[in-house]
Amino acid sequence: MADLTGLTGGLEYPTLVYQPATSDNLPHETAHQWFYSLIGNDQARDPWLDEGLATWAEAAINGAPPFPNAPIPPDVANKIGEPMSFWDRFDEQRYFLGVYLQTYRALLSLGPRSQIDCALHLYVLHNAYQIARPDDLLNVLETSFPNTKQTLTNYGAHFQLASANRPRHGGEQETGRVATLAALSHQASTLSRDGVV
Repeated sequence: MADLTGLTGGLEYPTLVYQPATSDNLPHETAHQWFYSLIGNDQARDPWLDEGLATWAEAAINGAPPFPNAPIPPDVANKIGEPMSFWDRFDEQRYFLGVYLQTYRALLSLGPRSQIDCALHLYVLHNAYQIARPDDLLNVLETSFPNTKQTLTNYGAHFQLASANRPRHGGEQETGRVATLAALSHQASTLSRDGVV
């Protein structure tokens, strides 16, 4: 991290964060080392993937996201999946509430945080060093939460089933990897449900 006193917010780059050392959003900016750096995404098309997941990680460290009880303005409610061309029309507060906070709430509405965290671990394992799409997140979340697509769609996420049509690592090896990840996710969900983890 590079301490830039006087900077409002932060700027993240792979392996580097610029921000004031005393900033409250250090966990958020550090989380971008995973969500957009380790697992890339098209930030112009799907800003909710990196900003929402960084907010999720930030809340794990800080105990809650920033402004956890803030109302979502109607003009940005249930629109997490909109591209930056939509969000560029709004001020920073509406963008924050519509993407960062609303994605956090959407994930939290799926179920227990520990199970969501297990699914996000699988998302990292499965998509590291690649450009992820919303469908990639959907695939891992659905291993623990069968109603994920409907829940996230209600919040405005868009899915295209692109990951099924897009080449990944290839053939039988990928099929075995996905089956292994699904089995691990199911086991993690069972352990979490039973209070073991």
